[in-house]
Amino acid sequence: MSFVAPASLIDLAVAHLRGNGRDELEQLVLLGGYAGDERVLLVTLLLPETIATWGRVEIVRSEQPKIVDWLYEHRQLLYVEAHTHGSGIDAEELSCTDRKYPAGRTRGFIAIVVTHYAANGIDPRAFGMWEYEPPLWNRVPARVAVERFRIVADREIRDELLAD
Repeated sequence: MSFVAPASLIDLAVAHLRGNGRDELEQLVLLGGYAGDERVLLVTLLLPETIATWGRVEIVRSEQPKIVDWLYEHRQLLYVEAHTHGSGIDAEELSCTDRKYPAGRTRGFIAIVVTHYAANGIDPRAFGMWEYEPPLWNRVPARVAVERFRIVADREIRDELLAD
């Protein structure tokens, strides 16, 4: 399955992720949308309240049912969690905590690890992409991540939604 996101949605995600990054703290965003036959249109950016400390970010428990209710009301599913790490040799890795407490656990759910606290934006050529195939998280090779996660002009998503 491939994922297509409008540029404006990604720009908003980056701005949110950078907020905590200025203090060298992690942050996360969630992306929801609609699945077609071969791809997912990511059309919703969810910014739940989080608690961030150095090396960890978690969604406040009271936010979790709100996320589920919102997705249900809008007939969307949660497909992607993007969260930040700092820099270093393992910055693109999914930590033990990340693996144990993801925002989603459905087959094909994607976790994206954005390095340098999103200072360089969300770039499929430079992030770590992980796919959940129960019971494992599998690293998606960078060359495949570029093909599977595309950022497009907003009008492309609009045109696609109107066509359906």
